[in-house]
Formats: sequence, structure tokens, C-alpha cells
Amino acid sequence: MTANAAPYRGIYVGAVTGTLAAVLTMDVRHVSMISDQWLVGSIQRVLMIFILPGLIAAAGVAGNSHAFSLIVSAVINGVIYFTVGWLLYFVVARTKRQRKGQKEI
Repeated sequence: MTANAAPYRGIYVGAVTGTLAAVLTMDVRHVSMISDQWLVGSIQRVLMIFILPGLIAAAGVAGNSHAFSLIVSAVINGVIYFTVGWLLYFVVARTKRQRKGQKEI
């Protein structure tokens, strides 16, 4: 990336995390079937926790916990995790800038 792209890096990080969350939400059928292998099962449990806020919000929007749209859930998860990724990038970038500006003792 060039120096002009530096202000947009937070948006790139947010877009990647939001897209990842949306794709995982659309594939909830495979993620929710927990495997018997301990490593794969553990990863699936973590991924389910990762996409659960959007599923709960979509059920709230639909008014029915048994029939809700995964597209709504994917959009909600995308927005949530875009924001989380974007803010996390700026916190890390600010911390790095502050540490770089400090002098060694």
C-alpha cells in the first residue's frame, strides 16, 4: 500500500473482519454441527460464539426465534464486526505511535 492508502487501512481491516463474519453467518449450518474431534469442535464453538450476536439480533428483528433470515443476521454481524475491526485497528495504531514516540530509558 502507498502512503496515501494509510488513512484507509482501518477500513480495510474492518471490511475483512465484517466480510468474514458475514460469510461465517451464511454458513452457520456447517459451523453449528460440532465435530467429535476436540480441535475442530473447539474451533467450531469459538466460531459460533463469534456469530451469535447477529443470530440473536436477527431473531429479534424477525420477532420469531425459529424463523429468521440469515441474510439479516449476516448484515448485522458484518456491521458489528466491521466496527470492531475498525476500532481495534485504530487502538493498535495509536498505541504503536505512542510507543514509537517515547524515548528509551
